[in-house]
Amino acid sequence: IAAAASRGDVIIHDFIRDEHDVLLTLFDQIGVQYQLPNPKTIHILPGGDYQAVNVRTQPYPNFPSDLQAPLAVLL
Repeated sequence: IAAAASRGDVIIHDFIRDEHDVLLTLFDQIGVQYQLPNPKTIHILPGGDYQAVNVRTQPYPNFPSDLQAPLAVLL
């Protein structure tokens, strides 16, 4: 989320895609550009045309309340 908010170019290794489906769905809705070059890596790309979205925190596997504040900064 910090990489997207700063419009940085960041590669994160050991990214567990199955545990972040909700976050990736939000990234798609917001317009965050990213690539998943392999099953354990995410590449956050600079740029993108971000849109506001409505988010509701809920227990796993939904959007976690721990990410609410960082997401608010991104939005």
